[in-house]
Amino acid sequence: VMLGMVVLWASSSLIHVKPAITAFCGLGILLLTGVITWEDCAKNQQAWSTFVSFATLVGLAEMLKILGIVEWLSSVVTSKIRAAGLAQVPAFLVIITSYWLIHYLFASQVAHVSALFQPFLVMLVETGTPKIAALFALAFVSNLFATLTPYASAQSAVLFAGHYITPVEWYKAGFVFMLAYYIEWLVVGAAWWRLIGLV
Repeated sequence: VMLGMVVLWASSSLIHVKPAITAFCGLGILLLTGVITWEDCAKNQQAWSTFVSFATLVGLAEMLKILGIVEWLSSVVTSKIRAAGLAQVPAFLVIITSYWLIHYLFASQVAHVSALFQPFLVMLVETGTPKIAALFALAFVSNLFATLTPYASAQSAVLFAGHYITPVEWYKAGFVFMLAYYIEWLVVGAAWWRLIGLV
């Protein structure tokens, strides 16, 4: 069953079967064959909590994008940065930090990237950041904010469900990791980018 689901997920763009349909088909097969029962599913409170929180936040991100709020926000932020007279580097730092911190509001990297990557890329380019550097900066941050919260990524939710760490400890550690990544990225990353001629 799992192998079949992996094949369907991997080939979803070719055979036009949505991942949600694959997941429900796999669950249906497991239920019909008696591998699991509905009672097993209903008892798993952590799974339902994760499902509801992810579904809510992913749906919210999609609606923000559909309603045009994301594009509107990017134009407002860009105009405010220009009005404040920020130079290229301070504008870059403000935009990247904002992109990183906004992930507290998202339950998935996919939702965050699909809703905000393009508008923030436009903001960076319009405030003077070279296109390739802006693209790489957002790509790096999109991977680094996975440790920010217990719901920051699908992997975070699975690790958090193991109860090895409390929510408060996770938020503290996530913030410390964010600062460490940020400092390392600005010091080592900026020097490396200058060395290879990217900026």
